[in-house]
Amino acid sequence: MTSWLLVANSRHAKVYEIESARYELKELADFAHPAPAKHGSNPGGSVFASRNGARQAGTRHGQEPQTSPKTKETQTFAADLAHYLEDELAHRHFSELTLAASPELLGELRMALPDGVRKLVKQSLDKDLTAYSDSQLTNYLREKFTLH
Repeated sequence: MTSWLLVANSRHAKVYEIESARYELKELADFAHPAPAKHGSNPGGSVFASRNGARQAGTRHGQEPQTSPKTKETQTFAADLAHYLEDELAHRHFSELTLAASPELLGELRMALPDGVRKLVKQSLDKDLTAYSDSQLTNYLREKFTLH
């Protein structure tokens, strides 16, 4: 049984194989998602003029609220990671998956994961561990999870 660990936030992710007998991590992949370019001071919404001529940010009534560019980028990165995991599962490279991701990415990732991958998620943690060294990560996960 091959166990994998995905450690991620909205800009960076690493995939490890968990060597269960010794709790050692073997890095398999490293992903970087660039920050979106800034487009003005109100990147998340449109600017509308009010009746008195003042400019206001927001959405108009009767329209769906807009998704912020940051959220869209997080969704895109989550979808990219989910696609990678789906491809790797198709090649039977893992049979269990542990997720450790920042809260905003973990939610998007859970929604993006295909059913086959989702069924293999054994444990998850809503914490950004991307800055941890491999040894810090191993020690933290030994304390937090029962790795298989």
